Amino acid sequence: MNNRVGIGNPHERELQYYRNECNDLGARLLRMQEEQSQAFLEARRSRTVARLVREAYRFAEPAQTMHDVGGALLQVVVEAALCDRAALLREEPPGSGRFLVAHAIGGTSVEADEVVMIPAPPSFFFTSSLRLDRPPDGLLDVLRLPFILWAYDRSSGHALVIGNRSEGNVSRPFESGDQELIETALFVYLDVLYRKHAEAQLRQAKQSAEEANAIQAQFLEALSHRLQPTVERIVTLSQAMASQPGRAAGPEQIAAVTQQLAESSRELAALANDALDLAATRDRSLHLDVQWIDLGDVMRRVLRACYPVSVKGGVELSVSLPKRHVSVCVDRDSMQRAVQVLVSASLARALPGSAVKLSAGRRGDGAVEILVSCSVEGALSLAEPALEGAGRPHFEPGTDRVAVARRIVEAHEGVLLTETRLSGGSQARIILPVHMTRDDAGFV
Repeated sequence: MNNRVGIGNPHERELQYYRNECNDLGARLLRMQEEQSQAFLEARRSRTVARLVREAYRFAEPAQTMHDVGGALLQVVVEAALCDRAALLREEPPGSGRFLVAHAIGGTSVEADEVVMIPAPPSFFFTSSLRLDRPPDGLLDVLRLPFILWAYDRSSGHALVIGNRSEGNVSRPFESGDQELIETALFVYLDVLYRKHAEAQLRQAKQSAEEANAIQAQFLEALSHRLQPTVERIVTLSQAMASQPGRAAGPEQIAAVTQQLAESSRELAALANDALDLAATRDRSLHLDVQWIDLGDVMRRVLRACYPVSVKGGVELSVSLPKRHVSVCVDRDSMQRAVQVLVSASLARALPGSAVKLSAGRRGDGAVEILVSCSVEGALSLAEPALEGAGRPHFEPGTDRVAVARRIVEAHEGVLLTETRLSGGSQARIILPVHMTRDDAGFV
């Protein structure tokens, strides 16, 4: 008698049951392995992000410069993410799609200062063997690798990209979950940059405040020393005239007293101008009342104001007016002050026997140029300290008066250039744009 196993045989049903159970256990085991792998991947990604944050913020220390932060951060990224290459890019100008490689690591195929065009940069992108999307134009040209992970911050124009030559056990495939990794690294880098920038601004502001306080203290001291003898002469003359009320003064005595009073008044006016210069260097607001004025009139006013100073210092001062009437749309008092400051600064730096020339005219492009030049006979650069008396340094507020003139000229949309000639001496140029000048009929 044959014992066959049929469809309804209990052995067959038991065997099928165990097969189903094994298949179910196998499927559950595969799901657990996938979940374990995903959990391990997430844990690895979290550890990498934590390490990036921890290591990157060490670069916020004052000992690290802004230039050192990029290269050091890329080193941390390469070690933490186990990638082959990495690069930090900066879009210049923002929104142009023109990226400059600021820092690069991991091979010679990408170098610093290299330019890459990416017309439509995405905020996040990755490539893998399982993804069929075509990368945006230029994205693979950065690292010249097939597998990349990219992050881009449109507001700042900075981007970070890492890449691998292949996908394997070490270089795992990039996934959408890596967005947190790449964006965290980029934003930590930007945060450190902003901190460094803020620190630099604070240091600069502190240094500027200290310099301003030192300049103000020096100016007040110099002003006091220069003001004292002038006031003493005026007081002495007043006492001398008051002590002889009943006597009739002769013409010579009256002329001498008048001359001394006039000289003392001019010195007080010069001190007042120095005080205004100090206020101009500290006051950042300029209120201009612009109107069309004759340029020759401004130059003649400057000549009348500076001529006594040039005679006293033994310096020849000359003015060359434009051949035709030229009008400029400026604030008369401010522009006269700017030109006068340059002439006064040149006279203060010129030795006896030298010459200072003031000239003006139209350039080939139509702009008006006002030139203040010193001759080569012993004239100093405008960047050097002025002279007073027997070679004694003369303090000028705001480091030098040229800073006052520069602010006035720039407020008029003009440009002030100071030059030191190779043959000796110096010159200053005020260039006013074409739309602020015009030729008037007639000759000077």
